Amino acid sequence: MEQIVKELQELLDKYNLTIDDAVRIYKEHTNKKIKPRKIQHYATGGMWCYFVKDERNPCGCGSNCYHKEYDTDANIIYCVCNACNSEIYTVKDEYTKNDLSKGTWI
Repeated sequence: MEQIVKELQELLDKYNLTIDDAVRIYKEHTNKKIKPRKIQHYATGGMWCYFVKDERNPCGCGSNCYHKEYDTDANIIYCVCNACNSEIYTVKDEYTKNDLSKGTWI
């Protein structure tokens, strides 16, 4: 993920663009709307967090907490580190429907 961010920043710098410019250009050329992912929340409103006991997230930042984000277009649930916001893995397709039935996705 860090390499992607670095390469994106190099391209933005090369063409003297902001990230907003890049998103606008992408939308104009693809006619796609970029929708934010839905994040799993408890019924009480707080973000649903998961903890990994006696281990750390594979992103390497040292955290053991993550949350789930749902991409409605791709029908994929991503597990995202709470500390560094890196995607650490995706939920297998066979578990997506079950996960979506838990909590509120906002």
